[in-house]
Amino acid sequence: MEKGEYSPFTHFIDAHEIQDTSKAQELLQKGKVGAVVLAGGQATRLERDDPKGTLSVSLIKHKSLFQLISEKTLSMSRLIKRDLPLAFMTSQENYDATLRFFEEHHFFALKKEYLSFFTQGSLPLLDEQGKPILDKDGHIIEGPDGNGSFFFNFVKSGLFSSWQKLHVEYVTVMVIDNPLIHPFDLKLLQVAAQKKNEVTLQAIFRSDVDEKVGVIVEKDNKLIVVEYSEMKKEEAKATLSDASFKHKLANISFFCFSMPFIEKMASLFSHMPLHKAKKRFSEARYRKLHEGASHTFYKCEYFIFDALEYAQKIDVLVDDRENCFAPIKNKTGKDSLETAQLALLNKDRKLFEQISGIRPPADRPFELSPDFYFPTEELKKKWQGKPLPQEKYIP
Repeated sequence: MEKGEYSPFTHFIDAHEIQDTSKAQELLQKGKVGAVVLAGGQATRLERDDPKGTLSVSLIKHKSLFQLISEKTLSMSRLIKRDLPLAFMTSQENYDATLRFFEEHHFFALKKEYLSFFTQGSLPLLDEQGKPILDKDGHIIEGPDGNGSFFFNFVKSGLFSSWQKLHVEYVTVMVIDNPLIHPFDLKLLQVAAQKKNEVTLQAIFRSDVDEKVGVIVEKDNKLIVVEYSEMKKEEAKATLSDASFKHKLANISFFCFSMPFIEKMASLFSHMPLHKAKKRFSEARYRKLHEGASHTFYKCEYFIFDALEYAQKIDVLVDDRENCFAPIKNKTGKDSLETAQLALLNKDRKLFEQISGIRPPADRPFELSPDFYFPTEELKKKWQGKPLPQEKYIP
């Protein structure tokens, strides 16, 4: 293999093989885990001007993405009988709207001393010639600088220091637009703790060559992620003799980082590359630009997965897609609100059957409380052997 060529990454861990999560639970019970949600995006592709986290997602209660994450955190806190630190990294553009949304909903019952908000940076939007785009008043138009600035801004905000004082050792980091994610996933934390990893990431098997996910590969004996827009089509389509993909694993942007690794990457932030992608302005935003501006622009971003090549101890945990991945990217069709709601319903059906032992009727839409995701012994006892009730929401 020539230097620089991609080779398949095959040394992953199957989530089905992990039965013991005692180390993960011990970490949580000792307060050694925090969670950060990357929530800098606006729901422009969904034709909304609000932060994406405000999108109503759940099938019956119409809970927002922000509420789902908050309630999952509370449910884990109840299970381990300890409050857990949760933080949201917003863009400078949607920080005020995000905070206002939480205030209007009384912070979803989270304790304020364990809930934090901090912002990422911004970079100029560029035209075809690579020059900054101006608005009608002559000001440079900027956009969020990407999720890769997490490390630097987490430290810069003072949150890293605050969590150090709380004796946090591991931080899970996830994107807001995947409602199946649990911020304190026990299997992910079990691998991180058992292996004493700098980085542990969750992945799924690729199902579609055109799926807009990063592809996990090896390059120069290092695990890296190649963004879907930056991998050659021939490489993305490459298959083995059994017709399976040569590169089998897709990154879903769910990580567990050790605190020392976060500190290291904050100091190496200037070494992270910028990625440039072509985008299109919404009509409302286009009307605010200077005369003669194009509808399209280039956005420069740091990607969080570029940090992986700096990790000495790293593992990939592969889980079933239906357990952990249902992104909301589009207004209709694939990766839309509709497909995410179906994924949530299917997961709730599976959970209810696991706990009760009785399969729910196939034609009954319903929604489970997040307490079912990691149930207490009391909840298991309550529902063992009981069929699905008539109520559409099961608390």
